[in-house]
Amino acid sequence: MTTILVTAAGAPGAARLLRALRENGEREVRLVGVDMSERSIGRHLCDAFHLVPPGAEPEYADALLELVERERVDVVLPESSHDLPHLAARRDEFPVPVLVSGRPTGDEPMLANGSCAIEVDLASGSRRGSCGPVGLVVVSARITVSASSPLAPCTVMSCTVLAGS
Repeated sequence: MTTILVTAAGAPGAARLLRALRENGEREVRLVGVDMSERSIGRHLCDAFHLVPPGAEPEYADALLELVERERVDVVLPESSHDLPHLAARRDEFPVPVLVSGRPTGDEPMLANGSCAIEVDLASGSRRGSCGPVGLVVVSARITVSASSPLAPCTVMSCTVLAGS
């Protein structure tokens, strides 16, 4: 089972994203939602839910780091552009993949349609590729998964990215 921490679990589109993750058809997932509001829809759609500071606050990343350990999260999926600056700046501090781009290296596998290719090894947290400049978040992906292990490398075959604010 893969545990996914989804940020901004009360944001517009969160319910659809959470349902799509749950019904992905490839692997069983455990959803951990976080939001700054206790009235978040994620409270009702996730297996676990936690209140966190607003994504634009400096202590936001610290709160997520603590939850990653406590909930044994395998991957962090940011859903709000407000989360991106602090998560992009501190992405390498996380013991698991955070699906937000870091600083561009110049060899990002960008595709003509604005999508990209990223390979994430959930066991080691290593990533190959990026989605371009700091502040882009993966909003949808088709993932291929090795059946040999729930923590085998998975390749994000086609990502759609959304520019952060």
